[in-house]
Amino acid sequence: MKQILYKILFKKNIKEINQLYEQNSFLYNQINELKSQNEDYLQLINEANRLVEIGYELYSLKKTKYGEWVICYGRTTTSSVDGTINYEFYISPIYSTEKVLMMFIEHDKAKKHLDIIDIQMSEKNCSKGYGTIAMERLFHLVDNWRIERITGMQYYESYENKQRQDRYYQKFCFRIVNGALIWDKEKDLHPFKETTS
Repeated sequence: MKQILYKILFKKNIKEINQLYEQNSFLYNQINELKSQNEDYLQLINEANRLVEIGYELYSLKKTKYGEWVICYGRTTTSSVDGTINYEFYISPIYSTEKVLMMFIEHDKAKKHLDIIDIQMSEKNCSKGYGTIAMERLFHLVDNWRIERITGMQYYESYENKQRQDRYYQKFCFRIVNGALIWDKEKDLHPFKETTS
């Protein structure tokens, strides 16, 4: 995905972009939508280039429920101590270097398990659609890595913050038991897949 987005963003030759279209129409359409809206995407290209140069993978461009374009990126590292895979995921508005959401996950391949270490987002960035994009990415990992279970712990600063977190996680089919977050493939619905009755 990183290579595809990088090529689409940085190729100056329209013929080469058109050749990529057939294989990668989703990303191509996102870039073209930005162009058609007369967006100045040069800043996006510079930011994407900066992210790639410092070792991030570019995953996608997304439009939030309010029509704001964001860039989704991250990186995966493996612990030399126990082999745990550490996954970082970030969301930034396309014309900013601000990280409006940060998600940190550990992956235990042997147990087919993800542990949400932390999801960080400031109050001013709540209810803008960033959390939904993060959960889409999390469940993309569930599907690609054949994850059986997700766990995590809630951390909150106030009762209102806890209530917001409860609504957020329950919206995405997590059970909350004494502050522990649990999603189990065998027991819980997949929030981004149609169910058949």
